[in-house]
Amino acid sequence: MTAHGSLKTAPRGYPKDHPRIELLRLKGLITWKQWPGGAWLAKRSAKDRIVEFLNASAPLSGWLAEHVGDSELPDDRRR
Repeated sequence: MTAHGSLKTAPRGYPKDHPRIELLRLKGLITWKQWPGGAWLAKRSAKDRIVEFLNASAPLSGWLAEHVGDSELPDDRRR
């Protein structure tokens, strides 16, 4: 898991000493898997690797949907 940046301080409404403040300060969360390039990419098994990764990422996606929801920012303010 990684993010595309973090806030300098706690988000509004959260104490600075929150036990998960490091996660709360992240501006966005992503799951990431990197494989070396190679001949395997041209094989049907490449799909299996990608589907496996997406399935492994599903719990994070579900948690974000339940606890965070969709962005309320207008499209021109989203990154």
